[in-house]
Amino acid sequence: MLREEGAFPPVTADEPPYRQLIEGYCRFLRHDRGLAETTIANYRRYLRDFLVSRGAAVSPVELAALGADDLLAFSRQRGAGLGRTAWNHLATALSGFYRWLDMSGHGGAHLVGAVPSRRRYRLADVPCALSWEQVRRMLGMAGVREPNGRRNYAMLLLIASYGLRGCEVRALRLNDIDWVHDEIVIFAPKTGRRRVLPLTLWGSRMRPLDLIWAFMRLARIR
Repeated sequence: MLREEGAFPPVTADEPPYRQLIEGYCRFLRHDRGLAETTIANYRRYLRDFLVSRGAAVSPVELAALGADDLLAFSRQRGAGLGRTAWNHLATALSGFYRWLDMSGHGGAHLVGAVPSRRRYRLADVPCALSWEQVRRMLGMAGVREPNGRRNYAMLLLIASYGLRGCEVRALRLNDIDWVHDEIVIFAPKTGRRRVLPLTLWGSRMRPLDLIWAFMRLARIR
């Protein structure tokens, strides 16, 4: 109230010197590469940390004049506690930024790939896939005689048949299923894209009318 009446001067936030640069890169990721907003936000965070570490020397010319050792030093400091996936996101963010900087005519091509990605070795992680026998037992636990059981069975069947994410199953609506042409339209909330797949439900033990009813129940999920 006192600021509105002029008793106190308005608060003015200083714009960081790298703001225009980082916004230009994010526009490129959004409009030219078509990346999802969650991915852009992830890259933005790593790039912002890198630009903050450079202090006031964040002009395209100064950034393009850096060497690979500068990027490696930042990556070791910033990525000290990161796992393999997060480290690779950091490396990709920096590499993509310098590729964009070079495409914009400022140079920096020598820094593309300066931060190496961490390899993922085969069988290094605990297997996360279920066997088909385990999938059958899981489907058998959904009681198709109950209203919610039919819905749950339809959801599990979609995940088992198409490998859908939970958010993709929740996004399904009745109009997404074309029973005449045996097709189903999957909407990916992360990318905003749709793909058409054949309606072939593996191992289904429900009659077509039961499946339609189950999908109608599924379409009401919010």
